[in-house]
Amino acid sequence: MSFRKIIKFGESSHIVSIPSEFMKKHKLQKGATVRLEEAEDHLKIFPNIEPKHEEPKTTSIKFQNISQLNLQLVSAYLNNYKKIIIAGEISSDELDKVREIVQDFVALEIIQQSPGQIVLMDYLNSNDISVQDTIRRIDRTLMAMMEDTEKEFTNPNQQIASIKSREANINKLSLLVFKILKRYMGAPVKQTDVPLSEMHHYWEIALFLEKIADQVKRIPLHINAKNKDATLILYKNICEYYKKVMHAHYKKDMQEARKLILEKKDIFQKLEKSRIENGTVLVEKLKNMIYQSCSIMDSMIKTEV
Repeated sequence: MSFRKIIKFGESSHIVSIPSEFMKKHKLQKGATVRLEEAEDHLKIFPNIEPKHEEPKTTSIKFQNISQLNLQLVSAYLNNYKKIIIAGEISSDELDKVREIVQDFVALEIIQQSPGQIVLMDYLNSNDISVQDTIRRIDRTLMAMMEDTEKEFTNPNQQIASIKSREANINKLSLLVFKILKRYMGAPVKQTDVPLSEMHHYWEIALFLEKIADQVKRIPLHINAKNKDATLILYKNICEYYKKVMHAHYKKDMQEARKLILEKKDIFQKLEKSRIENGTVLVEKLKNMIYQSCSIMDSMIKTEV
């Protein structure tokens, strides 16, 4: 550990010297640019390393079946392959399903199609994507999905298509977040809107939001008509809890995060008391909404410095 004095420079600026060992280690010279990352009570300095020019990464996938292809494409997409070649005989029916699957990935397009081969190109420029803005988009979509599900209590089967569409969009945006974070995780290549210390936290947020959406999608399938009014009240309370969680996340309010974690126990007890009226499956869906929401607060607290 070393100490440096702060020197006043001009009317409104201050400077501090950088240790020569740091300069040599990162091959920095006079006039080089460094990246500053500001936290609540400290400041981090990173060398602004420019990425080396690399040829677009290419991978080849042997087509076996649609289910296997979906998993293979997720892997290739998250590992930032720019060009993906699908090799193998694909029937016309399977080709339609391949096109549907490709639409589940942001900026992934079919650029070539021939007998025995389909070529995909990833046109995403991850430098133009804000992780925090994407998380907010997922959040807004999830709240709209919750509103659709609320309507299902009074008008059954009227919002199912909308709910499924919103959940698919959340899955698509979640993959986008995973892709961007994996691109930048590990080394400060370029500045992003997420500090390096919080990248794992944002990965978890996207994962938890995706899991909440999965529960919300299934709730209309298990609504008990005889007890729907009481269940609706419980459901609304859980949605309000989720909104408080996300508000605490955006404000980075650690005190509110701890308070919300403590509230989980009381909500669980109310849900357990309704198990007979609502059935085990529905109660577990509602509990999972709370559990995943609370996990966002747990993850947030772990990032506290």
